[in-house]
Amino acid sequence: MKNVIILVVRRASLLSAVSMSCVAALTAAAKDLPKMSVSDQAIDRSVQGASYANVIKRVTPSVVTIESTRTVRPPANVFNDPRLRRFFGGEEEPGPDNPRKMRQESLGSGVIVSEEGYILTNNHVVEGADEDGVKIAMADGKTRYNAKVVGKDPRTDIAILKIEAAKKLPALTLADSDKLEVGDVVLAVG
Repeated sequence: MKNVIILVVRRASLLSAVSMSCVAALTAAAKDLPKMSVSDQAIDRSVQGASYANVIKRVTPSVVTIESTRTVRPPANVFNDPRLRRFFGGEEEPGPDNPRKMRQESLGSGVIVSEEGYILTNNHVVEGADEDGVKIAMADGKTRYNAKVVGKDPRTDIAILKIEAAKKLPALTLADSDKLEVGDVVLAVG
């Protein structure tokens, strides 16, 4: 037992000495930081894979922001306290003739997949949205459209929206993900 204690003490001392040496070396190295240069030259984007900038510029116009609203009824007991009713803007007592309603807002993104205005997004972004509660903001930040949910699949969390635009829209080309291989570059947008 005495030998085990001596062995543990020796290992602890050795570990302590090594640790202190490492700390001392790191402290000395920190004082002598290497000189670094920063180039102000443009990045050479001609090399394959050096930059995603050209791809981003090409696909960004097809990415949209989706805003959806839905009207919900909160549990009845939430607004039983008159102070809460006053704080949330309701002085009237909720009841069968005056049901309390709240608006929930969701925000998400989608991509235009056809020039005719079909947009691919996640179902959870528009699930339960009011009939006129889905709005689309284009990438330019100025153009806005009302959208209609024309298809959805909650199991795969996919929804298809449709907007009516006076001109053809910038659509992305979809590809078959089964054709991808390990090592292929994939870029997520939206």
